[in-house]
Amino acid sequence: MQEKDSQIQSLMETVNRLQKSVNSTSTPVGFCTTLSSHTTLGQLQIIDFDKTVTDTSHSYNNSTGVFTIPRTGLYQFSLTMFTPSGNLYAQIVKNQQIIGSNYGSGSGISATINTVVWCIQGDVVFVRHMKGQSQQIIHGNGYSTFSGFLIGQ
Repeated sequence: MQEKDSQIQSLMETVNRLQKSVNSTSTPVGFCTTLSSHTTLGQLQIIDFDKTVTDTSHSYNNSTGVFTIPRTGLYQFSLTMFTPSGNLYAQIVKNQQIIGSNYGSGSGISATINTVVWCIQGDVVFVRHMKGQSQQIIHGNGYSTFSGFLIGQ
């Protein structure tokens, strides 16, 4: 009888462990942020999208503009930027490697880039102004956004 109780206890522990695993991987990962005000950008400046609309995993830091990958998998990232005047160049960067570049020109023109990339837990992704460009303005008031989500594992 004691052996059966031990087996039942072991099976219950296995079920609990598997349930926790299912719950942790079924939680969606996604974020959407906007820029609240116009920002003049310097060379290679990380663009701090300071207003978080959604962040299901609490992985976007709106003080630094950096999203830290909470779970390994395939992610989609999107950058929409709007410039009130002139040109604007920006990049989506993962661990200091450029994974997408975006360019908007002219007054009142927006530009969007989407990229899909494999990420490992702990990787960092952010948007920065491009090297060689200075004193360009990105429009705030919700017109410029940075977002991403986990597609699959």
